[in-house]
Amino acid sequence: MPCSTNSRAAASRISCAGTSGSSGSSFGIADRDAAYAWAARLDELGVDHSRVIEAHIGWIVSFHDPDGTEIKLDSFAAHGLDQSGRPGYAQQAQRSG
Repeated sequence: MPCSTNSRAAASRISCAGTSGSSGSSFGIADRDAAYAWAARLDELGVDHSRVIEAHIGWIVSFHDPDGTEIKLDSFAAHGLDQSGRPGYAQQAQRSG
């Protein structure tokens, strides 16, 4: 089994064997409150992490494991904000011609 999560510890104990060269992993979290709870837990553990990011659809917290692999915690819940006009967010493609 390449990656497993201890269900009792949610994603606090992640074991991923054979991920050399991996560009990262993502795990689903419920919502904004979960993102802030994970950020607080990472602070308690002394793990450097991003701020809670208001992403294109929901919220994200990212950090790196001891091997440098990026781990993102992405919310299932959408915030309902239209980010299309903000720099750094996805833009709708325009047809040419």
